Amino acid sequence: MGKDKTTERDWFIDQIEDKMVKNYLTLFIEYVDEKITWYKRHRKIKGVLSNVLVSVAVVSFSMSLILIVLKSPNDDISIFGKCFNVYSSGYVCLMIASTVLLIDRLFGHSSGWIRYMMAQLEIENSISEYHAQWLNSISKANLGQLTSEDKVSLITLLSNFDNTIKSIVIKETLEWKTNFTVQLEKFRSNVDANLRKAKTNLEKYQSELKEKLKKDLEDEKASLEKGNLILQISRPEKSIVEITVSGEDLEKPIVKKVEEHQLSTSFLKLRQGVYQFHFNLIKESKTVAISEKILTVNPNKTTEEKISLKAP
Repeated sequence: MGKDKTTERDWFIDQIEDKMVKNYLTLFIEYVDEKITWYKRHRKIKGVLSNVLVSVAVVSFSMSLILIVLKSPNDDISIFGKCFNVYSSGYVCLMIASTVLLIDRLFGHSSGWIRYMMAQLEIENSISEYHAQWLNSISKANLGQLTSEDKVSLITLLSNFDNTIKSIVIKETLEWKTNFTVQLEKFRSNVDANLRKAKTNLEKYQSELKEKLKKDLEDEKASLEKGNLILQISRPEKSIVEITVSGEDLEKPIVKKVEEHQLSTSFLKLRQGVYQFHFNLIKESKTVAISEKILTVNPNKTTEEKISLKAP
């Protein structure tokens, strides 16, 4: 008689003749039953989701460590018939663990599991406390014919009980709201920070790419503007020729030595322009003749020049 299916407690509803008290008690028991049933059901759901997500995170994190320890960076592993780099697979596992934990924190599965459990325990504790007070109150009253004082006492007790249960639900809901708001704000902040970082990196990459393309074009243009010079040198036997080249496009003069057995020398990839060539004819370690000549380098072309040096 008068037993609630969740609390399994006898509130002696059938013995109460007063409709106002009886209806209030009936509605309130239904409300409490609904809330405690809701928390029990959703606590189980949250518990399952929490266990699954945390287990996946732990396994993924462990795999990320194991893969790196057991294999070298250049090794591959086969997963479902496909080969993957060990380090790449380790990072993928680490990303999975981080994503799963992020989902758990954002939607509050683990924290919700604990929160629902605590709310259920608080409701059950309140039921025990107020049920004892209810029994104490009705034991002093004539349930068949309640006096005005008895009615006020019982309704006040039920009102306090009602407010206590609602306070527990409100407290739990506010905790959920705070947790969800904080986690959502953290997630939004992280996303915004990563977007700003990605934008900065993209702008930096675009700038570097632009500079690289510009440099490549300049190098390509410069390579097209370069030419080669081949000098055929005739001079007395057993003599050496020292050549010094200067020009506006040269950072410093080019110095070359043409040994006794060499009949020619070359100057490759000179920029288009006019260059001054200074020749020292050396014989027996002495400069015996000096000569200068202005030569022109044509773009993308090899020019041959004959140089004749004579000793006085």
